[in-house]
Amino acid sequence: MLIGGATAGAEGTVYEGKTCAELGAMVREAQEAGDEALAEELQTRCNLVMNASFLRASRFTSVVSSGLSALVMGLGVVLGFIGAAPLKIAPTKVAVTAWPSESQQAPALFLHLCAVSRSGAVA
Repeated sequence: MLIGGATAGAEGTVYEGKTCAELGAMVREAQEAGDEALAEELQTRCNLVMNASFLRASRFTSVVSSGLSALVMGLGVVLGFIGAAPLKIAPTKVAVTAWPSESQQAPALFLHLCAVSRSGAVA
């Protein structure tokens, strides 16, 4: 991967615009030729290009994950509106009646429930 910013200050040198793989090959050539100073300089440049590549990939990953989280939040808001829309479109009114007084139905219901719990069957 060619990193433009990593070669800043390298204009006019033998490693201008080279990738890390190309610099690695140049390091081997310099070592075989016995030029350890050039090999060290090229290895340093190769490490710089490699770190820049990792940094770019890391930034790309964080940008993608931020975009994905924003998408999911937006989707949640939209689904919330879609779920609330039927409540606003067709509101239903429920008649609320008072609880029956004790003299009306409560004792009979209580006695029925007690009979069911004792016998285990519906009476």
